Amino acid sequence: MAADPRSESFENPGAPRWPVAAYGMIAVAGAILAFVGLSASSYWIDELFTLYVVDPHASRAQMMWRILRDVHPPLYYILLNGWGAVFGQSEAAIRSFSAICAVAALLVFAWGVRRIVSPVAIAFACAVATTSTFWFEQAQNARSYGWVMLLGASVLAAALHLRRSVRREAGFPLGAWSILSLLGLAAGLTHSYLLLATGMVLLYLIATLRPARLRLALAASGAAILGAYLVFLWFQLHTIDRDFSADWFRSDFGFIGGQILQAMGDGLSRQAALVVVALAIAWAATRGRAAVADGIAYDDANWASGLAVFVIGGGLVSGIVVTKLIAPSFSFRNVLTFAPFAWLLLARLYDVAGPRARTRAGAVGVVLIAALLGWQQVVLARGRPLQRNEPWRASADYVRALDSCAGAPIPAVVLPEAYSGQEADLRVLAAHYHGYYLPPQDRVQVFTPTEVLQQARGEATADANGCPLLAWSVRGLGEPRAVTLAMALVSRLGGVELQEFPVHLLRGFSWRERFEGFVFLRAEHGAAVPVRGDRILVTRADDPAPPDAAAFRVRYWRDGRLEREERTVVAASVLNADPLRDWRDGAATESASSP
Repeated sequence: MAADPRSESFENPGAPRWPVAAYGMIAVAGAILAFVGLSASSYWIDELFTLYVVDPHASRAQMMWRILRDVHPPLYYILLNGWGAVFGQSEAAIRSFSAICAVAALLVFAWGVRRIVSPVAIAFACAVATTSTFWFEQAQNARSYGWVMLLGASVLAAALHLRRSVRREAGFPLGAWSILSLLGLAAGLTHSYLLLATGMVLLYLIATLRPARLRLALAASGAAILGAYLVFLWFQLHTIDRDFSADWFRSDFGFIGGQILQAMGDGLSRQAALVVVALAIAWAATRGRAAVADGIAYDDANWASGLAVFVIGGGLVSGIVVTKLIAPSFSFRNVLTFAPFAWLLLARLYDVAGPRARTRAGAVGVVLIAALLGWQQVVLARGRPLQRNEPWRASADYVRALDSCAGAPIPAVVLPEAYSGQEADLRVLAAHYHGYYLPPQDRVQVFTPTEVLQQARGEATADANGCPLLAWSVRGLGEPRAVTLAMALVSRLGGVELQEFPVHLLRGFSWRERFEGFVFLRAEHGAAVPVRGDRILVTRADDPAPPDAAAFRVRYWRDGRLEREERTVVAASVLNADPLRDWRDGAATESASSP
């Protein structure tokens, strides 16, 4: 017979165990897939910045100066620098650190909450976690978020361990307090929002644990953790000249609300969100009759739920306050540093409302949930071998294959707003990003679109047998504006060919291509150039254009086949004043499909 739900525990050994295996296999599949395709995608811009910081050829002083250019504290960079020194600088080696951390975060989470939620709830929460796009991306991202997930799970586990130690030990829990303090220090020196989460954990412990000495010790830990972060921040503000308000963050509530919604979308797949909504409805309908899962201490479970709610809610409020009063910093990725605490709430929700498989209806419920989560895992697995990041490597390989350009400067065109927060080092960093996959002797010269057009005007009469490369762009341009820039170049030079490089993005339940890399070449050129299946040819139209306008013929090749042609009339003011405006908004276009 079940005991009082408010007692220390109550047992019902008849609960089926197969749901644990069903959800557990989904989580294990996600963990295994974290190590599949580590080098399938080239680095994206944030990862290239990471490699700029931990460059093995940079001195320690250079590394620390580069760390200060970032918004994040230094611990992750220091750890990754040591990791790279041991295991190498390849994409697989560098990203494997994040993969190991992401998988370890699940293990630490499962171990830490094993006494307050049931095994099936732990397996469910881990399955939901590994089917989220946040976990999927950060498990193979050379940024700090895999390490952040591990630290967040560790802080959660340490807080639960400290409370158990207080209840079981008569004296001061020195070991448990020391572990939490050290983990909190590491958290504060890794990410500012993890610092906020740690602060919320300490406040909750101070408010709910009675020993006065422990409360003072926790307050001292908080002061030391905050002090260490402030020391880093002081050095950052007094060493570099950086305008943090120039980042892409905004402080209006519309932006903040959008980031919260994006965090929810990245933290829960559509299938998982459907399951969570169904469980929430079931919990609301049966509240009071299903207060706790089998074998779980009611008081401990509720205390842990309160901790998770306090950390997530307090972290959100604190992040908004910082954004409003100090500097914009609120983003969906920062919000998702609280992910391990959300996993705990998911596990608790399953314990109080999830199917137990004791009945046929319960078994059907488990199968349906496992099928939905397994479906998402299959969708994500299909993306592991695909090029998902900005195509720096593929486009660099193409540029390197232009034999007639050997030894010539490589013109990289960048949009300054696409490198927000790095204006002072725009050209240095952009040259590093474009040149990372090129041989060291290749010289990348960085231009804005206006400068590219000015240079093209000066080269209009250049030798036709020279290098055909006009410009190379990867980040922030997009196909419509790339075509606009090509038309502006055509008005100065003649025909322009765009070689396009795709990335695969998850849209709904499938991976779809979008073009984000572009190499601009002279179309009428004596030297042969490699031809890709995806390209665009922009030339002047044969028939005349209206006054104060220009007419162009735009032909699109997809997979080597002419897909469509368009005749586009563009006002001269569009090409001269703002050549990167989306020309589809103001151009008169006549489309014709290829035969």
